Amino acid sequence: MRSFTSPSGDSAQCVSKPVYASGAPITVKTLLELGVDTIFGYTGAKVLPLFDALYAVSGGPTNASLR
Repeated sequence: MRSFTSPSGDSAQCVSKPVYASGAPITVKTLLELGVDTIFGYTGAKVLPLFDALYAVSGGPTNASLR
C-alpha cells in the first residue's frame, strides 16, 4: 500500500490494482526483445490470440505457415 496526501491535505492509502496480460502479448513482446523476425508454425484456433497480437504490432515478426 502507498500513502498519499490529497490536495485538501487528507492522508489516505491507495492500493494499486494489478495489471493483467495474456500470454500472447507477453510472447510478442519477448520475441521483439530477442530480435526475432520470422516465426514458423501451424495456424489454428489455439494460436489465434498470438496471431492477433502479432498483427497488432507494426514491424513485428512475420509468420511462415507450415501448411
